[in-house]
Amino acid sequence: IEAFNTGDEAKFLKAQEELMTADLLARRPAADRAKMFKRMRGDFDSLKIKRAVSTPQQIRAVMADKDGNEAIFSFDFDPKAPTKIKGLGIDIGNVER
Repeated sequence: IEAFNTGDEAKFLKAQEELMTADLLARRPAADRAKMFKRMRGDFDSLKIKRAVSTPQQIRAVMADKDGNEAIFSFDFDPKAPTKIKGLGIDIGNVER
């Protein structure tokens, strides 16, 4: 979130390299992740957590896009150390309340 909020694509991609599992990174090449960053920057001025729930395996955070629509960001974690992100999902507009 911090890397995204800088608006710096290189910082965002570097944070992904540090925080995500090799399997997750392999599913989407850096060029595709850069496109995703640009698309997300169009939807979200910045990411600010409104509310969140977590388990040892997942964090689900609700954040609003620049139009005020709520989105659920799901971060799934590998249970083995160093506990990196193994899955990521974004669902805009279908928030469970």
